Amino acid sequence: LTFGLIGHAQARPGVCGGYAEIKAGLAEEYQEVPRVVGVDSQGNMFLVVASKAGSWTLVRVHGQGIACLAIAGDGFTIVAPESPLAKEQKL
Repeated sequence: LTFGLIGHAQARPGVCGGYAEIKAGLAEEYQEVPRVVGVDSQGNMFLVVASKAGSWTLVRVHGQGIACLAIAGDGFTIVAPESPLAKEQKL
């Protein structure tokens, strides 16, 4: 599986593969690791994987363990509800 050499902020939507393969590829190419995870009402897992540098990718994992890239970007930050940024942005 290859993610290509395009800029990271240009999402690669539709790229799919086994969860382990997708996770390893994002870690190797972008140093992105899981930071946030949730499950929707249909049992699909959604993860935000992000790097220390701030690049991030939203990954959807279907019931059969197939992971698909949804969107990617830069500037990932976890905001605590009481932080100045959260107050400024009215989060």
